[in-house]
Amino acid sequence: RELLSVGAHPLPFIELESLEEILLREGNEQQLTKKSFVLAAAVEQCDARLFIASRSNTKALSSIKPERVSTRRKAFRDIYQISQKREQAGKFRWSSTLYPTTAYAQDAEMSLHNFEEFVFSVGR
Repeated sequence: RELLSVGAHPLPFIELESLEEILLREGNEQQLTKKSFVLAAAVEQCDARLFIASRSNTKALSSIKPERVSTRRKAFRDIYQISQKREQAGKFRWSSTLYPTTAYAQDAEMSLHNFEEFVFSVGR
């Protein structure tokens, strides 16, 4: 609603952590190194990006070989560089936030209620 109220045209990209885990565990080299042409086009064309992190299991990737995670991240390096250049030129803005989950609350050794209060108070 807030995005619409300021005239934005939201385009949601939803990444499911279970699919990320499967790709990192079972994907071949070509699949791990394939860049997202959809995300690349969005970064090249969009004016702003709002990233909302929300994980139900913060340890989901703990048994994945770090080399595989690194290989996957390298596939997105040029997309990140494009967003940085556009940001520096004043053509791209971004913001990142966290949506409280039980997993994050457990990592913080807090109840979900207390963690929600903490996260939402920081954003005010």
